[in-house]
Amino acid sequence: MVKFKSPLMAAAIAAIFALPAAAASFDCSKAALPSEKAICANTGLAELDVYLSRYFAAAQEGLKDGASCLKTDQRLWVKKVRNACGKDVACLRKAHLERLAVLDGLQPGASALKNFELPRAAILVAAIPPEAEAAPGTPSRSFEASGQLVHEMNDINNMGLAVKGEDGGVDAFVFEISLGDSANHGVVQSLMESEPQSRFLVRGAEGPEGGFADGACRFVYRLAQ
Repeated sequence: MVKFKSPLMAAAIAAIFALPAAAASFDCSKAALPSEKAICANTGLAELDVYLSRYFAAAQEGLKDGASCLKTDQRLWVKKVRNACGKDVACLRKAHLERLAVLDGLQPGASALKNFELPRAAILVAAIPPEAEAAPGTPSRSFEASGQLVHEMNDINNMGLAVKGEDGGVDAFVFEISLGDSANHGVVQSLMESEPQSRFLVRGAEGPEGGFADGACRFVYRLAQ
């Protein structure tokens, strides 16, 4: 369960709860894009938009030093997924529900959805910020791997927190030299111990020599079993 340590964050969540169901999370008088106008014109979409704003705030709090990664990811989602729907209400509803499902694992009981059934999705559990001294990687060249979470210790060039695929291949996404610098490293290590057989997906940017770039954000998702 996520606990709000910041009084400002707690106040923001409380304010969202106080909004009427038909109010969007943004100022509808300034809506300019087709997607924004469609949300403001539809009570159901406006309600989903408020829920998503609440989910996003709680997820940022829960991710701690990975919050900036989620903020960037949310902007990309708005641009490439939500706004790509235009004024299509069905598309916007689907996009919001899928995004809510991704963030659902980072919600405290008070903010969890009560009125909607969420689709199956890869659920975000950790967001690892870039290492300060590392090369940033190429954002246009994404890299991902799925499988069990392991601590790779045998390959000197690939040591650290890693994903082990069904083919036995291992891809480190937090290298040994950086281990312990992020609160999210502890989250991953805890999952590794408590869910050794579960499957996870890690997404990030590709490094200059392949594999994960530790100079870019890396997102860890629990896959549906």
